[in-house]
Amino acid sequence: SNRTKSIRIYNAIYFLSYKSVLFTMAFAQKIYDISVAPYLKDVPLIYSAEGSLVAMFMLVYVSKIVHALTSLLLTAKYDNVQSSHRYSGKNDGTWTWQRLAAQRAFNAHLNQWEAFVAFGLSMLLALHQRVDRAVLTQLANAFLCVRVLYNIVYVLAFNGPLSIVRSAVWTVGFSILLKILSLAVPSIHV
Repeated sequence: SNRTKSIRIYNAIYFLSYKSVLFTMAFAQKIYDISVAPYLKDVPLIYSAEGSLVAMFMLVYVSKIVHALTSLLLTAKYDNVQSSHRYSGKNDGTWTWQRLAAQRAFNAHLNQWEAFVAFGLSMLLALHQRVDRAVLTQLANAFLCVRVLYNIVYVLAFNGPLSIVRSAVWTVGFSILLKILSLAVPSIHV
């Protein structure tokens, strides 16, 4: 019957999504073990765990300032109504490296908002669960350092190899984020 088919499809989707979450968590653990854990002790502790939330929020606006300055310096204009160069009516159809850099700076700013939401939620959960502050502070500062690097690489990633570097930096940051989340929610193991 249709109901039985629907249940089978639902179960298959649930199973595949569950398996993909397990795979993602295992992959993030490997990335974390290789690229973060050995160097965590070397991360400069600039902010407290709570202060890192404020710093991450400020990074959102720093990335907006970088976008505005990039746009002004490289394209000699900043359209406050339509700040994306992609859909600007003033675009004559030519894509110069200056316009691409301004567009990448805009995209980096939008990506910073996404990262702030995930980081803020993870940190608030970890603070609420009274996770070891020393570990949480190290992870938070590591994430902030990776996000600063990510924004720089994002704006400069004008070709294929550099966009691979950008993706690698993002993956390191994502693994740190999942580690914070796993400390906050003990049933998640990263």
